[in-house]
Amino acid sequence: MIDTRGDREELQMGWREDLIASYKKEVERLRGDIPLMRAGTFQFRSFENGQWVIRNEECIARDLKTIEELEGIIARAEAEEAGK
Repeated sequence: MIDTRGDREELQMGWREDLIASYKKEVERLRGDIPLMRAGTFQFRSFENGQWVIRNEECIARDLKTIEELEGIIARAEAEEAGK
């Protein structure tokens, strides 16, 4: 029988670092998109009552909330990592 306990421990040790790195990249991407939406370079629109309606301000608000949530998750994960 092959002992795979070491492999599992190695996988478990790396997931938090991967999560932190992934969420940091997402925060960076969202932060980069906000100025473009404010400038009108990116436009998120919906078609309502026969007209296109620009939804950038709603998207910016959503992205800011997402950034705040992700930063909270990152902070908790980094604190857990430091506490090991």
